Amino acid sequence: MCHTTCVDIDAVATCEETLSDLLDRSGRRNVPIRRTFLQVPGPPKRPGPLAAFVEGRRPIALDLWLLLHAGAASGPSWDVRQPAMSWARMLQMPQTTSSETTVGRNWTWLEKRKLVRTERDRRIRKAILLMEDGSGRDFERATGQGRGYFKLPYEYFTERWHLKLKLAGKATLLICLAQSPTFTLPTTLSRRL
Repeated sequence: MCHTTCVDIDAVATCEETLSDLLDRSGRRNVPIRRTFLQVPGPPKRPGPLAAFVEGRRPIALDLWLLLHAGAASGPSWDVRQPAMSWARMLQMPQTTSSETTVGRNWTWLEKRKLVRTERDRRIRKAILLMEDGSGRDFERATGQGRGYFKLPYEYFTERWHLKLKLAGKATLLICLAQSPTFTLPTTLSRRL
């Protein structure tokens, strides 16, 4: 006698399941990010790409970029291939066409800043990570010790900090993670940030 199992083909993964799938595939527990994302060395030193997220009021673009960085954990292509609705689900956006459009517009914004490159296959977009400095160069793994990069723990996503923090809080968190264990945070910030 043969038994069959019914599978609900209309079932959609939850936000947590979709997010866990992306993060678990990476085999890591944090996202290594080069400090050039925050500040490009000089002389003169100048703001890194993070400033454009803040000036452009782009919290969704920042979280998409951080999710891509988390999921694109190995080379040589450093990419993630997901439908727009999957990205929207990870960010707990409504499952609507409008959310798909919002995700697409934010990928386009990231491409214009030379932080990602994308390729489309119908409704699926493959997002390819580029260097954090916005130079448009192909991504290379952050290696070595020292002050070249900092780490964003996956708890940023799993504990839902990306939903709890506003853009200013997200930027501050990234800046703080890039500092020494003890540091002074100025109470007045530059208008460029």
